[in-house]
Amino acid sequence: MDQTFFYVVMAISLIMMLVIWINLIRNNEKQEKIISKYSKEIASIKRSANS
Repeated sequence: MDQTFFYVVMAISLIMMLVIWINLIRNNEKQEKIISKYSKEIASIKRSANS
């Protein structure tokens, strides 16, 4: 009984860690897209200001 409870708790913990890890990776990809978008806009503004 104790052994099965231990394995169930460990399995649930691993699943929760995987879900959190996947969400962090997705969030990071979204932030990278936003940063690249704004850096392109800033570069074009700098070019137009220098002209």
